[in-house]
Amino acid sequence: MNEKFFERWGATIVATLLFLIYILGISNLSTIDGWGYAADIVNSSNLLRPHHLLYTITGFYWVKIWHVFLPNAETIYLLKLMNTLCASVSAFILFKLLRLVKVDAIQATIYTIIAGLSWGFLRFSIENETYTIPVMLAIWASYLFLKAENSAKTSNMVYSGLLSASACLYHQIMFFWWIALAIGTIRKLNRRDYKPLLFLAPAAIVPAAYILAMLSMGIEINFTSFFRFIFSDYYTGNASIELNSTILMVGIINLFRTFFQMHGYINYLLAHSWLWWIPLVVSGIAFAFFSFWFVRYTKPTRLEKFHKIHLLALVLQVGFAFMAGGNAEFMAMVPFLTIITATGLTIKRNATVWFAISVSVWNISFGVLPQKIYQADGSELVIKSITQNTNERRAYILTDAPKVINRLEYLQIQKPLIVKEVSIEPQKLYVTLDSLQLKGYTIYTDCINQPRVTSRATLITDVSLEWDNLEGYKTTTIDSLEMLGGKVYLTKISR
Repeated sequence: MNEKFFERWGATIVATLLFLIYILGISNLSTIDGWGYAADIVNSSNLLRPHHLLYTITGFYWVKIWHVFLPNAETIYLLKLMNTLCASVSAFILFKLLRLVKVDAIQATIYTIIAGLSWGFLRFSIENETYTIPVMLAIWASYLFLKAENSAKTSNMVYSGLLSASACLYHQIMFFWWIALAIGTIRKLNRRDYKPLLFLAPAAIVPAAYILAMLSMGIEINFTSFFRFIFSDYYTGNASIELNSTILMVGIINLFRTFFQMHGYINYLLAHSWLWWIPLVVSGIAFAFFSFWFVRYTKPTRLEKFHKIHLLALVLQVGFAFMAGGNAEFMAMVPFLTIITATGLTIKRNATVWFAISVSVWNISFGVLPQKIYQADGSELVIKSITQNTNERRAYILTDAPKVINRLEYLQIQKPLIVKEVSIEPQKLYVTLDSLQLKGYTIYTDCINQPRVTSRATLITDVSLEWDNLEGYKTTTIDSLEMLGGKVYLTKISR
């Protein structure tokens, strides 16, 4: 295939290729938040969450439309489908943007594959999470921003500002991308050029949308309530700003993980079958070739204004992600910003080809496939137990209680008493068990013999309950399940 073919069809080819990977790779293992957003839509509740104001309500109407034609379609699958489509559109726009910054069509194709299959973005393209729509809007805003910079057409700048502000309504984390573009326009503001105002003015939709949301929820409008509503996740503790040595380490790991999936379950896979060593070796060899070509032949060039704007956005996004607990989710846009910034370097095509091979092989093998092969996690055991017909008064002590709660709400099943393992102080384990027994509960738990798979949660959360020898109590294994990372058990605790 020659250059002219990719000039004409490159954007369509790469977007279609990535869409096929996304839709075939839709995860069978949903996250806590993924189940939570789906539950909100099923129950028509919490449709305007301030942290990502428009995501759930967009999903709500998306599902409604699909259910007109396919009334039995699974809601959470439809939401994942929405994200696969938006992720593919993001790739299409990125290709077009790269062509505008004079990247040749073949190199633009390679760059787009790298961005689309980097784990920080890929993981949300196959899941019901809130990040692909705002990334799509932000990359679209950058594309129109670049077109506006190179033409006298003022509407492009207006639409760029509108899309960038809209991205913030789908997730507040996109504020940093918006502010970078805004700084890029403000530097030009003078009496003769009012184009920057065309970008800034549409940002008025953000406070307007929050005010309308508050009015629809019956919240009194004043400065204090407005501020508390916008930042409610920080007031309630669902989000926080923290930075220490552990968080710094987690942030560094997650920054690498933005490009390559890194998780403790990979050790389980490698020990489980020798076949998993094949993609590890292939990806490792490809990365070694990339390193050789990149280090030896890459040359810095003078960064243009557009590159500097996106470098600023990259620094701001990564910096905030580190301060927000090293949060990998807040780095979903990093692959796109990195690619845009990298176009300011002279990089040999061989380097990008080898990196694309390494990223693709690794993330499809260790990111996508495991979530297709293993179709259940520990919450499945608990849901199965809860749905069994019984007259028992049950209490469950769980390692991942929020996921079980969200799944029960999604399935519209009444919740039994659920106790979070992390909420029990080590010295009060027996007090908790005794109290539940005295109240007539039959106690079940998935905490005993739970496989300890290294992840962000295990690195920052210290759970030191001693389940091995429960003096005065008898433990009986009720059920078990082989999940990604090892075997999990449901155990009954009794006298």
